[in-house]
Amino acid sequence: PLTVQYADAPAMGQIEIVKTDSETGDPLEGAEFTVTAAEDITTPDGTVRAAAGDVVDTVVTDEDGIAVTDSLYLGKYEVRETKTLSGYYLPADKVWEVELVYKDQNTEIVTESLEVENVHPEIGTTAKDQDTGTNQGIAKEQTTIIDTVEYTNVNPGTEYTIKGVLMNKEPGEPLLVDGKQVTAEKTFTPEASEGSIELAFTFDSSAL
Repeated sequence: PLTVQYADAPAMGQIEIVKTDSETGDPLEGAEFTVTAAEDITTPDGTVRAAAGDVVDTVVTDEDGIAVTDSLYLGKYEVRETKTLSGYYLPADKVWEVELVYKDQNTEIVTESLEVENVHPEIGTTAKDQDTGTNQGIAKEQTTIIDTVEYTNVNPGTEYTIKGVLMNKEPGEPLLVDGKQVTAEKTFTPEASEGSIELAFTFDSSAL
C-alpha cells in the first residue's frame, strides 16, 4: 500500500491596525507601525521562528486607515508607531501588546485587531501685563503683554511655530492698534512632550 505522510502546517495569524483621528474619527493614511516579537516565537515542533526583539514586519496604513501585517507565527508581539502624520503627536514610549492565539483547526489565520487613535497637540494660554504681572495693564506708548503658552502632546525634537493674536477679552475680538492686529510669533523645538513658552506682544496702548 502507498503511505503518504505529511506534517500539519502551523497555524498563523495577522495583526490588523486601525488608525483614526481622536477628535473626528476619520481614518488616517500614512502612519507607520513596526511589529516586534515580544518573546521567542516558537512553533510546536520547537523551531524558533523569531527571537524576542526581532522586527517581524513594518506596515503603513492605507486610505481607510488600515494596515495588516503579513502572516505571523502565533505568539506575543509588540506594536509601535514609528512614523505619524504631520500635526499629530507620536508617543515615543507607547507600546501595544498583541497576542496571536490558536483558535481551532478550521481557522488557518487568526486575526487580532488593534485600534489606535492619533491625538493633536493641545495648548492653553495665560496673558499678563509685563509691568503689573496681572491681566490689567497701564496705558503707555510701549506696553508688553506676556502670553504664557502651555502645550501638551507635542513631539520632542520637532520644530513648531506658535502664532498669536492679542484679543479684547470682552468683545472677544482681535485688539486693533491703528487699525492693525497685535501679533506675536515664536519658533521653538521642545525637549519634552509638554512644557511652556512665552509670547511677547508689544504695542502702543496710550490711545486705547
